[in-house]
Amino acid sequence: MRILLASSSSGSRGGGELALLAIGEALRSLGHEVSLWCSDHPRMDELADRFSTLGPVHRSPYKNSYHDRRTRSLGAAVDYGISRKTAGEWRRLSPDVIHLNKQNLEDGLDLIRAAECSGLPAICMIHITQPAVWLGARFGALRDWIAARCLGNFQGPFVTTPETRADSLRTLLGTGKRIAVIHNGVKRPVAAEQARHERRKELGICENTSLFITLGRIEEQKQPLEMLRIARRCCEAEPGKVRFVWVGSGSMEEAWLAERKALGLEDQVLHIPWTNQPGDWLAAADAMLHPARFEGMPFAVLEALASDLPVCMTPELIAEIPPFEAPGIIPIHPDMDWLNLILDPQKRAELSTQARQLHEKNFSLSRMGEEYVALYHEAIRTKKHENPLRVPSRSAAKRRH
Repeated sequence: MRILLASSSSGSRGGGELALLAIGEALRSLGHEVSLWCSDHPRMDELADRFSTLGPVHRSPYKNSYHDRRTRSLGAAVDYGISRKTAGEWRRLSPDVIHLNKQNLEDGLDLIRAAECSGLPAICMIHITQPAVWLGARFGALRDWIAARCLGNFQGPFVTTPETRADSLRTLLGTGKRIAVIHNGVKRPVAAEQARHERRKELGICENTSLFITLGRIEEQKQPLEMLRIARRCCEAEPGKVRFVWVGSGSMEEAWLAERKALGLEDQVLHIPWTNQPGDWLAAADAMLHPARFEGMPFAVLEALASDLPVCMTPELIAEIPPFEAPGIIPIHPDMDWLNLILDPQKRAELSTQARQLHEKNFSLSRMGEEYVALYHEAIRTKKHENPLRVPSRSAAKRRH
């Protein structure tokens, strides 16, 4: 099977875009041909370069809704021209199925229309399905209405993860839409004992000090300032026994570094800029601290579980992602009992085993690939035989609603 992975092109470093690498690798391992379509903007160069080892990469002068359009989703929703152009590009590539990858509800609405106009079987993955109203965005109700209208015209199956994200999508689109749940998957790293020794030496951390890693973009969604507050409480509760490192970069990096200095945590909380190879840093850690406010299915957490690391996160986020309500995931509570679990070598070893088992059960690369292939076959079987090459007119789209 030939699968075209089409990206809404929000950037190379978000978990939603990095998912394409994992999906491509999983599909390749099952014997399928994969290719990537994305914007020719430089922010996508990194992802395109990494994907090129898996299959062909096709670049297009596509404008991402958030980065390149002043009117954001509204501009994409009414840009019939780019939908026609993109549909033509996809038809010329002749895939058996299009896998459209969207970060959230309202980005890539022009690509949703392009998938329909192409006449090709297609599925649409949406990573963040919380509506704009829930996120507290300006003009949230209007933006959700626009997204719902455009998404409602898509005839293929949607896919998201976990089930709570699917519930959000059903609330927005109604129960008539096919919404599948496929958990993200990552592969287990190779043995990393040497990497652990080297990275801890580089950070100046001895083996009897517990190291917490936070991995990801330093953005508001990830709550970097909350990470510092948690780190300060831990350092005050167990002085000299814990250290922290954030591996990543982002728009709040300067503010985060300034707050770290203001709190006097420069020696206790370390920073490593963005890296495409986080495995060595995960190997150096004893646990992950993931303070994000909301997520889809975060790849950083899955990579930690695959590296046998227990993951500490807020009870609120755990409740939002039911597969994380399991041994190996530790809720952060003010009483600091969660910290004692990590500091106790025996209990930490038990948590490490539980983390590995959680990954093997729910988040393996092979399981994800097989479930996507089944969904592709479903999309191919159920594709409607209507006139696929005509772009729906505004009046036709209006009549559908």
